[in-house]
Amino acid sequence: ATGLIRRQALRGSCNEWLLFHGTSKKNADKIVEGAHDFHIGLAGTATGTLYGRGAYFADSITKADEYAKEEDGLCCVLVCRIIGGHVLYHDEVTPDPEKLQGSCISGEYNSVLGDREKCRNTFKEYVIYDADQVYVEYVLHYKRRYD
Repeated sequence: ATGLIRRQALRGSCNEWLLFHGTSKKNADKIVEGAHDFHIGLAGTATGTLYGRGAYFADSITKADEYAKEEDGLCCVLVCRIIGGHVLYHDEVTPDPEKLQGSCISGEYNSVLGDREKCRNTFKEYVIYDADQVYVEYVLHYKRRYD
């Protein structure tokens, strides 16, 4: 087939991951169109900032689906390529969001891995504080089924 773009392999040396981000269709469209990319300044306005003001991602579609707002019968999850860089691992029950965010913005780290799976038996959360660390690879539109 001609005209197909080959997706580049992930680079483990810089902690590059494919992760999920649940959002509304309206916000997904704005992010993909570049109208406000991942606007870090808006982070947490709808869902909170457990690990500071950043863009939150999950390695579980189930976790991302919690944040996918249904519009016209469809939900939306973005599959994003993330550069984690130097990762600050955190597994405490009560994080200090300002300290974690500060460690990434003006410290030696580039992202936070909040291991809620370990401390709360839920899901891991990956947080970046710089929109240049994320690229949207795919937009998933789907209907929830309750069989």
